[in-house]
Amino acid sequence: MIPSLAPLLAVGLALGEPAELAEVPEALAPSSARVTAWTLAPECPPPGELDAELDRLVDWRAQPDGTRARARISETPARSFALELELTRAGETLRRRLEHDDCRTLARAAVLTIAVNLSPLSVARALPETTSSRAAAEVIPPPPVTTTTTTTTTTTTTTASPPPDRAPLEDPLERDVPATSGATSTRPPPRATRARGGLTLFGSAGFGGLPTRDLGGGLGLAVFGRPYRVELRGLLLARNHHEHPTQPQVVGTVSLWTGALRAGPSWRAGPLELGLLGMLELGVMSAEAQPLENSALQRDLWAALGVVVDLRWPVHELVALAATIEGAGVLRSPRFVVGGLGTFYEARPTGVRATLGIELRLPARRP
Repeated sequence: MIPSLAPLLAVGLALGEPAELAEVPEALAPSSARVTAWTLAPECPPPGELDAELDRLVDWRAQPDGTRARARISETPARSFALELELTRAGETLRRRLEHDDCRTLARAAVLTIAVNLSPLSVARALPETTSSRAAAEVIPPPPVTTTTTTTTTTTTTTASPPPDRAPLEDPLERDVPATSGATSTRPPPRATRARGGLTLFGSAGFGGLPTRDLGGGLGLAVFGRPYRVELRGLLLARNHHEHPTQPQVVGTVSLWTGALRAGPSWRAGPLELGLLGMLELGVMSAEAQPLENSALQRDLWAALGVVVDLRWPVHELVALAATIEGAGVLRSPRFVVGGLGTFYEARPTGVRATLGIELRLPARRP
């Protein structure tokens, strides 16, 4: 028998009741198997610090087998941070997504979300020590109204346990996207972002404008910000050599340059930006044939209306890779006639084009 406990047991036996040993507080009890996995940006607190905070709030020994928590915090193209949290317990999965400008705040939110769902009573006992003074003021209800008369003073306070699935209070600046398995998301529509500008350098390839193939390049100026994109583009296509359809000895060149206005909705799909844009394109087509004397350079207006599928991949806040697929119907098709030999070239009624390029973007403005 341990000598230090002998007097305590002797007193207990003398009183006819066994002596009770002091209970080890739950927060100090050693945790069993830690079941958290962290993937953090460099600006976040180290995983060991977050695990220590979880061990203080969560009784892992009381959790059922298969309890797992995974949290990933990564930097977004808008220079903020995004938290993706997945918590599995007793066959049910909770998924949360939060965005905030401060990585430490997101890490703290992840710890509290896990703790509240696993050990809500432990969090309630430790709440004044683990939240800021402002959050504590929001959580603690105002004092009950006390009515005093000349005879008696009555104070009634009713305490109700919060529902176990109630989420912790969140900062109003957070963009919260909750989702649970088997439940319908009720998040508000995404906020429109501030407008930004961009300059795109691109190459183009397609069919429909010139006699053989449309190869060229150009420059685009854009204003964008979810949920829209507006862009002005200039395109110059390389000259195509062409021979008269009935007089092979008559050969010449055909060229085209255009300017286009493109506008439409834009949205995010994971790391990509997608846009479905309408396009109005106007240009000038030129044709020249030799060796006839009456085959001087001719020009005519070219106009088309089309649809553009626009894809952007922001590889950096200031740089994005761009790809588009365009389809158009020609509203005004140029037709060139050489002397008494009839039509030398007439543009096709439809066309398709694909472009690849790189977009240089202005920095995002902070609200």
